[in-house]
Amino acid sequence: MNQNKKIISFSIILNLSALVVIFLIIYPLYNEIRIESENLISEKTITYQAIEKNKSLKNAERQYDNYEKNSEKFESLFISSETPINFIEFLENTAQNFNLSMKITPQSFEKQKNGLWTFMNLDVNLIGSFSNLSKFIEKLEYSCFPDANQEKGYLVEINNLRLKSLSEEDIQTKRFETSKTGDVDAHFSIKVTTK
Repeated sequence: MNQNKKIISFSIILNLSALVVIFLIIYPLYNEIRIESENLISEKTITYQAIEKNKSLKNAERQYDNYEKNSEKFESLFISSETPINFIEFLENTAQNFNLSMKITPQSFEKQKNGLWTFMNLDVNLIGSFSNLSKFIEKLEYSCFPDANQEKGYLVEINNLRLKSLSEEDIQTKRFETSKTGDVDAHFSIKVTTK
């Protein structure tokens, strides 16, 4: 029985030693690994969020740059209400390029009902060939899309277009003395946005 007591004692000591090893070495290692894993996951989450914020900021920056460019383009479509000389020069040069005689009469400024826009109204009288008049009006309609010969664009609306073909009697008058039969006398109003 002495032998049995020794085996039991040895088993108890061995089991107690195993428990001590488990609680003093393995359990603290396990806890440390678990804590480090949680820290690693937390750091990865923070890094991912930082990367996403960085992407979002870069995207916002690109959108702002795009908005700023478009805003500048849009703003350039408005003429100065105090000095509309550039727009009037554009009209005069365009009429001259199409061999049209032109008379411009400034009318009034009007504010849109909702108050967002202010417009300058001009009465225009053109005399020349119908073909050239058509080209002038087309150039005016597309003036918001400036071409190489045009410094800037304008937001323009053409209203109340009236055309009259000049007869032999009309040409005899002083007003139409430089015109020829078949030319067109055109009257219309232009509404252009101002700042």
